[in-house]
Amino acid sequence: MAAKDLQGLSVEKLQELYQDKKQDMHTLRINAAMGELKDTSQIRKVRHEVARILTVLRQRELAAGVAQKDK
Repeated sequence: MAAKDLQGLSVEKLQELYQDKKQDMHTLRINAAMGELKDTSQIRKVRHEVARILTVLRQRELAAGVAQKDK
C-alpha cells in the first residue's frame, strides 16, 4: 500500500492494519525459519509497509500536537 493510500484511512483503521501486518511479519519469519518460505523478500515488503503505517500515524500525532500548541 502506498503512503498516499494510507493517508486517507482513519487512525483506527491504520492501527488495525498495523496489527495485521505485524502478525503477517511474525508468520513470515516463522515460515522462513522453518524453511517453508519461498519468497524471502516478502518479509522486507511487509516491514516497509509497517514503517509506512507508523510514519503516517506519527505525522498525524505531530500535526495534532502542533494544532494544540497553536491554541
